[in-house]
Amino acid sequence: AIKPSADTGHITIFHPGDDGVTIHKSEDVNIVFNAPPVVSGYRATDGSKMWRLPYRQTHGSRSGFGYAAAALATEALQQRLDALHVDTIEQANNVYDLPSIEQSIHWMHASLGYPAATTWLAACRNRNLVGFPFSDVKHIRKYYPETAETPAGHLNMQRQNVRSTKPQARPFEQIDSSDLRGKKVRDVYIKIYEAKDTLFSDQTGRFPVTSQAGNKYIMLMVEIDSNAVLVEPMSSRTDKEMQRAYLALLARVKAAGVAPKKHVLDNECSDAMKTLIRDTCKLELVPPYCHRRNVAEVQIKNFKSHFISVLAGVDPDFPIHLWDKLLPGAEIQFNILRQSNMTPTVSAYAHLFGPFDFNRHPLSPLGCAVNIHVPPSVRASWGNHTRKGWYLGCSPDHYRSHRCVDASTRRDCVSQTVGFKHKRITNPQVSVGDKVVHAVSSLSSTLHQLVRSSKYASVRDDMRQLESLAAAVRPIVARHRAAADAPAVADSDRPRVPSREARPPPRVPSREARPPPRVPATEICTFSEGGLDNSSGTHGIFNQG
Repeated sequence: AIKPSADTGHITIFHPGDDGVTIHKSEDVNIVFNAPPVVSGYRATDGSKMWRLPYRQTHGSRSGFGYAAAALATEALQQRLDALHVDTIEQANNVYDLPSIEQSIHWMHASLGYPAATTWLAACRNRNLVGFPFSDVKHIRKYYPETAETPAGHLNMQRQNVRSTKPQARPFEQIDSSDLRGKKVRDVYIKIYEAKDTLFSDQTGRFPVTSQAGNKYIMLMVEIDSNAVLVEPMSSRTDKEMQRAYLALLARVKAAGVAPKKHVLDNECSDAMKTLIRDTCKLELVPPYCHRRNVAEVQIKNFKSHFISVLAGVDPDFPIHLWDKLLPGAEIQFNILRQSNMTPTVSAYAHLFGPFDFNRHPLSPLGCAVNIHVPPSVRASWGNHTRKGWYLGCSPDHYRSHRCVDASTRRDCVSQTVGFKHKRITNPQVSVGDKVVHAVSSLSSTLHQLVRSSKYASVRDDMRQLESLAAAVRPIVARHRAAADAPAVADSDRPRVPSREARPPPRVPSREARPPPRVPATEICTFSEGGLDNSSGTHGIFNQG
């Protein structure tokens, strides 16, 4: 209950003993220190807004506002500006290692293939994500991330007749007939769904990049009762390759306990393919130029939207010619987020393959950069314990194991221990312009609160504190002036290894940038609310509780 009061600029005073606690307006309190504080701290400027007490306390003349300003200027600002040049990547072994719920929601959003908010919330409400960590509607609605990967695959054209300006026809007058019949009490409605045991299949267009295995197309099969979508990559559209992909998908359907009785596919089908399908079930072709009769046509559009979002969220160094290795993981994500036609209370994946156990087969963002653990039995005595690679999905045949691809050999491997480089997903970098705007906004807001509270405080002390802030910030800004003036650079365009030529040489602040010597004022100084004179180019990030 104290945090909302602190966010609105109020001051909380804890009285000694059992006298309780009181909350006052900032302009009604004048704090006088007879000695330096025992412990000094400051409030973080990140999303958590947590209060931080440094382990190393520097006692002296700086205290209260002056200490918070100097600490934020020398620590937080230095770290954030250094991050513009050095690509430091954090590491986590699973979602439970992340420090906050917000970062965990970002991780789960990427692990499910960057779904839209409505799709994710609907799957959570329908209990498709039972066993998944942080699958709470409250957390998803609060921390749903605004990423560029979701609209990359799911943004469509605006529909027609939305808030139409056409005159609406007047509806017919409805007669109230409620008094003519009895009221319904505890009625039971029964809907009978007749199992169709039908398959729909079709092929996508050519993928822009040929995979390392030579695949260029995707065959998609829909089992209509479970509403599950199965995919299989193909190298060409020849009869031999299409028959191989069809038999592979049909074997997966039969292994799940489904015996299809009819197969519906596009009118363009070879005689050899028709003969193969007639040997297994009844064949039915859609009418020529009538693609809407084939359910697989619509599901191709939906799966392509999902897979485009997955590809947009892979690591910038992920080789795009390994796209076909991401298909099994994307298929699992897609079916978990869909409802079954025969049993709408379960997901399409649960209907066909059983409930998905996240703790047994954990999901992670596809294409994420990882550090693959090298077991002691296969590494040298003084060899590295990890090797770089990318995440491809969970291994369905192993317990809590991950399928990865080695960055050096481009070969698949299964590892039980993997370190995910999650900083790009859970804690994306803020652009340089956003940092500068946030710094000026925070500085202006804090100065405004300082001016309001200086009604009963000494103006000379305020000026001393401001000068200590300027002295702490000035050398940092001088070293990073070129970075502050540079435009924002996307993560994909930023070089992986910073070059020495990109770093500006150290600059010494000119004499004009130094503040003029203070002269004891004989009159009372006043502060205007116009803001801060920023001609010297100094910036600072700090926040006052």
